[in-house]
Amino acid sequence: MSSSGGPEEIPPEVVAGIEQCLGERVQHGPMYVVRVEGRQQRLDSKVMVLSPHRMFLMAQRSNTKIDFEFNYLEVHTLENTKPLQLQFHLAYPSNKSIKMTTVKPEDTRSIIEYILMSLRKTFPQTCLDKMIPKICIQPPERSTSIHNAIDRMTIPEQGPCGGFTQMYQCMCDLHGEAYQPEVAWDVDTIYLSQDSKELCLNDFDHLESRDLVPIVASLMYNSWFTKLTATNLKLSSDTSKEIKKVMTKSSSIEYLVLDNVGIRWDFAKELSTALLANTNTALRHIDLSNNLLDDRGIKHLSGEISKLPNGLVTLRLSKIGMTAESTVQLGKALLENNFMPTSLLSLDLSGNAYKDGDINNLTQFLATPNAITHLNLSDTEIPLDSIFNALYRGCCANLSHLTLSGNTFSYRRNAAVPQTFKQYFATTQALKVLNLSRNKLPPDVVKEVILGIGSNVNLTDVELDLSSNELKVEGGRVVESCIANVPNIAKLNLSDNDLSTSVASLLDWISQNQVITSLDISQNLTSLRPGAKTMMKVIDAIVTFIQNEDTALTSLSVAGNKLKFETIQIINALGSNTTLTSVDLSGNGMGDIGARMLAKALMINTKLNTVSLDNNAITAKGFADIADALERNYTLKYMPTPVNDVSQALRSDANKTQAALQKIQTLLQRNHSPHKFSDDQAFRLQQGFLYTTSHQLVDQLVVQIQDTSKDLADCSKEEVQADINTAKDIIADADNSKQLLAILHKVALDSEDSKMMEKLEEIVTHVQDTARTRLESNVNGMLEGANEHCSHMMKDTELKMEIESLCQEKKQLPERFMQDVMEQVSAAIFNRISQANLAVASIISDTIIDEIIEQLTEYQEKLAAHAVEYGSGKASFCNSKAAKSGEITVNGEKETTDEDAEKKDEKREQEKEELGKLLKPKEEDGLLKPKSKKEGGRKVRRNPTQRMVLEKRRSVKVRPRSSVVRRGEYRIIRLFHLDTTGHLTAFLIG
Repeated sequence: MSSSGGPEEIPPEVVAGIEQCLGERVQHGPMYVVRVEGRQQRLDSKVMVLSPHRMFLMAQRSNTKIDFEFNYLEVHTLENTKPLQLQFHLAYPSNKSIKMTTVKPEDTRSIIEYILMSLRKTFPQTCLDKMIPKICIQPPERSTSIHNAIDRMTIPEQGPCGGFTQMYQCMCDLHGEAYQPEVAWDVDTIYLSQDSKELCLNDFDHLESRDLVPIVASLMYNSWFTKLTATNLKLSSDTSKEIKKVMTKSSSIEYLVLDNVGIRWDFAKELSTALLANTNTALRHIDLSNNLLDDRGIKHLSGEISKLPNGLVTLRLSKIGMTAESTVQLGKALLENNFMPTSLLSLDLSGNAYKDGDINNLTQFLATPNAITHLNLSDTEIPLDSIFNALYRGCCANLSHLTLSGNTFSYRRNAAVPQTFKQYFATTQALKVLNLSRNKLPPDVVKEVILGIGSNVNLTDVELDLSSNELKVEGGRVVESCIANVPNIAKLNLSDNDLSTSVASLLDWISQNQVITSLDISQNLTSLRPGAKTMMKVIDAIVTFIQNEDTALTSLSVAGNKLKFETIQIINALGSNTTLTSVDLSGNGMGDIGARMLAKALMINTKLNTVSLDNNAITAKGFADIADALERNYTLKYMPTPVNDVSQALRSDANKTQAALQKIQTLLQRNHSPHKFSDDQAFRLQQGFLYTTSHQLVDQLVVQIQDTSKDLADCSKEEVQADINTAKDIIADADNSKQLLAILHKVALDSEDSKMMEKLEEIVTHVQDTARTRLESNVNGMLEGANEHCSHMMKDTELKMEIESLCQEKKQLPERFMQDVMEQVSAAIFNRISQANLAVASIISDTIIDEIIEQLTEYQEKLAAHAVEYGSGKASFCNSKAAKSGEITVNGEKETTDEDAEKKDEKREQEKEELGKLLKPKEEDGLLKPKSKKEGGRKVRRNPTQRMVLEKRRSVKVRPRSSVVRRGEYRIIRLFHLDTTGHLTAFLIG
């Protein structure tokens, strides 16, 4: 490529040398001769080479090299005060100033426009002054003219996920890191199909740490992603610095989650500075948990929290090493920010030691009426009575999740429980989850908690966790004394309290409660000796509790009680149980015999859908029994993998264990009912594939045609103008075709489904009536059989009426049974319709776009021929010459033309005829059938461009291999050496 100024300015051998020096990795644009001011203000003649993201300055000779280069985003100031002068001031770390003089004013304008347009194409939603802070162009008329030209520029389609890929390419160039195709593929397909706004660095943690830097940097001007997250991932210092830069510029990031990533207090300081510099920050959620920020980091961060323009919604600072010293500043910041009382919904300060420190500012904020719904102060060593004093004054209206585990309660035996403690539970209005585990709560305090919640008419379905409070037998008796009539506790966790023998009477009282649906009594029986009378009494109570059909309980955990073979009695009770849907039997050491009994119970149980059973010393034999039982069980859907037992079983008998586990997983999957799915994900995935293939090629052809049409604008020949007009019509259709798939998808979504649903409802109603008639007939037949075989007993009128009454209750179908059946059937039907809709929309869109590409290619060739005839440009001449020679260039690669393709097709047909003569007997026998030469009724003839698009469509659906895999590849070379003794040695070299 020669410069825009003509071949006399840049000789062809210099152009060739430049292209050889830059190599294939750089797709360069125009070149200009400039004079760069060097040492002692001497002007050196250079060739300026512009690329989409970078400027190169090179010596004007054939064996040239790069003297200087920079990315456009490095420019801090662009000055053009004289027609032939340009000056670039680069930002840190370069801090360099480059002055240059162009050959003519038109070159100066073209250089400025090219740089600004390149930035606009890469970051179409960002103002230029955000990327280049200072643009000084004189006189103002020239500045206005340039900006108007940029504003009139047609911005190409942004691409998936806010144009992430093109931004990622620019940032790879900026930071000098290799472009990773797999990163772009993941974002353009997986993220797009899931409509994900969260860029999770864990998705790319298999790459080198330096590869994360351009990924993070891509969010600087991206308006799609609103979340940046990383969890349990060690971030390099460069990545941490880039996150700080992103937060300085980004106006879209709302969530910043950096949980256990190795950052320290200096990051918090830099983050505060970044937020202070960004007046348009959208940050509302901060999670810096499990990082050693200590008091220094929190002091810096608190200063900015107090100034955030819209407050915060989430603040999580769990286990960061802060003490009461920095809590003073944090609490003050929360108080000083006027938005916090109404904006902050979640506050997590758990795992930080505040013992004997000043937390008055924090409690003062909590005592102010606020909107907090989730509060976690676990393991902070804060006195609970002081916290409840603040909660009663400010957190009664909205607080729904309260976690205070691992703290202390300054309560003396026989002393009265603090009044505010009682008042909070009696007046709170939104509480749903209360965690008071590991607090060593006295029994009297536990009683006040339960009675306070029970007396509060505003609360329903509360989840109460009282685990690990060392309640023991005394505490168990206190709980049983008040739990029976509590109307609003739905889930109760009493695990690890050494309740021992009190479990028996406790279960008797809990069975009278008609609200509790989940009960955890794990790790409470370890002090009882297996086989002892006290243990048997507790086991009998558990069995009775399970067999009680009047209880509301649906979930029971007896895990970690080391019941050994006593577990079998509990399992036997599960066989006929009709209330429990989930049971946890883990950690009881029941062995293979327990697994065999569980298998028998599962054969007849029709209610359980979840069973947990790890740490039970089950071997391959036990897993095989469970797998066989599941063949006859269609309700169990979840069985968490018993990792510990499986690891032991694999050591003793890997094959049988693997076979049993595979069978279990297959049958559990079978038991899952079909559900209706939305085809939005598949549609977005197809949309992403279209953009990656056809739309990009259409854009390239449109640009080529528009450029050629400009060269022919002055041509008055009717034939030429007619071809130009036709090309414009095709371009209009090409632009509209980008929205075609979305339009077709909307047609499918807007289609009327009510008639089909009405028909399904009619069918289901008919089936339901038939089922009820059959049930009625069966019940009558059973009653007649009972009268016939037990005629003496059935003469008792009261007994007969009782039996008939019970039969009337039991013969009723569950309320949602037929509705569930209809949902399953309709789901299967609508899923198939959705798949067909997407397939039809895709074939329509693909076929039309293929035809558009074919016609665009045809008219590009016509216009190129016209341009050659009328001498409209060297570039067109080169394209024409390449076409005449049988070659065309697409994306820098040579492709054969139709003429060469037809010659190759003719040669293949001759080879097929010769081969057909040999295969003719087999064809006649019906063993070989020739393939049809038609697809969809249209004769298959593809030009090189169409063949390229088809191949690209196939390849884009295959994820590029990871760079880690590529780094692990190596070649094995075998060398042979014959020594002096005649011995031949083989060497393997990697």
